[in-house]
Amino acid sequence: ASRKRLRELNGYAAALDSPSDAERLSFFLTQQDDVSDSQGEAVWRAGVSAERFAPLFDELKRNGQILTLGKSKQARLIHIQRLQAVSHSVMRTIRAELARRQPCRVLPRNTLLTACREIANGDLRDAVLTTLVDAGELVVVGDSLGPADAQAKLTKNQAQARDAMLSAIAAGGLSPPAKKELAELTGSGVDQIEPLLTLSEQDGLFVRVSDDL
Repeated sequence: ASRKRLRELNGYAAALDSPSDAERLSFFLTQQDDVSDSQGEAVWRAGVSAERFAPLFDELKRNGQILTLGKSKQARLIHIQRLQAVSHSVMRTIRAELARRQPCRVLPRNTLLTACREIANGDLRDAVLTTLVDAGELVVVGDSLGPADAQAKLTKNQAQARDAMLSAIAAGGLSPPAKKELAELTGSGVDQIEPLLTLSEQDGLFVRVSDDL
């Protein structure tokens, strides 16, 4: 561990010792959870002059090194390498958390955010989960998320039926609908919805209170 840390420090020093202003600034920004387009710390930490900062920053945005996550007031800037590193760590942590909670294939979003708390700040963790959903690496099941490649393969109609049943069960509170009611809701037979209920139960999306649900 100490040797790995030493290599990382040596790499960090070498990157900031680059004769290229653009390379030094880019590397500095890979270490930031929230990139700012104001000069601030980057000018002295990366050794970039105040006059050079703005054009270099604009160049990084044009070539796709600096990305915008989110929309409107929630939008944030991040270096693509930082996004990739955080995304990789988040996916690895999610898989490890699911492995501990087998046979679950999804977990509530807040549970995943807590599990990933050591990776990055809260706003970035939340933005990365959204980005992973948009990229198709995570899927949304009710109020939960899970790796797309770990999910049971459902048809479009099955997925719609499952989501409708989960919404009805959540709305029912302490008096959830019976299987027959769920079957009528989805236009399916009880024998058709039972496998979907079993999958949802295994994923921890609801708890049966009787044999009828």
